[in-house]
Amino acid sequence: MRYFAFVLAFLLGVASALAQTPLPHGIVTDNGTITCPTGVDPDDPTPPVLPGGSLTCHSITVSGCGPDATAIVWIVKLPSDKPLAGTIFLHGGGGGRMNFTTGGVEPSSYRHTLEQNYEMAGFQLVDIQWTNTDWELTDPPSTLAGACKPASVAAWIFGNPNIHNQRRDIGFCAQGHSGGSAAMAYLLTFYGLDSYFDYVMLTAGPVFGRLDCGCDTGASGCGMQQICPELPLSLMQSHLAYSASKVGWIDRNEGTSTCGQINDGTNPGDPTWKADSVISPGADVSYPKTGVSIWQCVNPNALNNAPAESSFFINAVSQLAPGQKPAVFCSATGCTEEAIYEATINGVPATTLMAQTMAAGCIPRHQ
Repeated sequence: MRYFAFVLAFLLGVASALAQTPLPHGIVTDNGTITCPTGVDPDDPTPPVLPGGSLTCHSITVSGCGPDATAIVWIVKLPSDKPLAGTIFLHGGGGGRMNFTTGGVEPSSYRHTLEQNYEMAGFQLVDIQWTNTDWELTDPPSTLAGACKPASVAAWIFGNPNIHNQRRDIGFCAQGHSGGSAAMAYLLTFYGLDSYFDYVMLTAGPVFGRLDCGCDTGASGCGMQQICPELPLSLMQSHLAYSASKVGWIDRNEGTSTCGQINDGTNPGDPTWKADSVISPGADVSYPKTGVSIWQCVNPNALNNAPAESSFFINAVSQLAPGQKPAVFCSATGCTEEAIYEATINGVPATTLMAQTMAAGCIPRHQ
């Protein structure tokens, strides 16, 4: 009996290890420098640059992740006399067709303030905008497979001798917003980027924590736990479903057609949605060398399903220590829906607190 138990435990361990084998990345080709796109507030894509620093934009192509994807990356370097604390990879919301700097529902000036705070703390920045496709789109349709694209870019940034150069004496970190937070979460759960990232900050998400639960709230395993005192569990539960404006987006990304149509657990799209979720069978949910934080606007008068979706990720993963959940920052003050960058948290602007948190967390952990 003991021998059988030992063999069973061994086989289960092997199965778990196999399930957590990272998915492969694609290949990034640098097509050279280009003129950086410009704009005006509230949609200004140009990140701030400290005096003496530099900004360059590159056109890149990602192959090996389905059809080739093209993107623009903004690379912000610090002045040569300012000590470099690390590199932060930034990813905007939705399908990433606007860069992180441009912002979402709030004016881009809030993101500019945050990025300047990051630069003052010693971080160089890499921002991205997908130009010929959303990051989620691939063939055959699969949101999980689409995350191969940002995973490839993250690995390219880490290894690029002109950007991070594989350095382990400084931090290598990431921040994603809304759809971009889901991209960064997939990089942790399925693409092995926890072995690269020292710290990951997810704002307004990850929104694809459980696709099946957002599309069919009656699906099994969709019970949630409260993520912060500012957001009552009952309110979070009542906002689990994807909104009417988002169900078509999910169906497009997943190659399904029934997201949001049935909420009793019998929707035939469930197997596809569950398999492609951030938290799904085979997900790696332990990050002993990667810190993770979650930031949510929880204004009860203007709430979407991002906090509810994030609860599945928050309560499944461990970061830095066994059983230690991601740090969660919530605010209902000064923000609506996903505009957490406009918020104040305990009287402190979110952009200030994020920079302080990133500076404390984005430290070398993989030496």
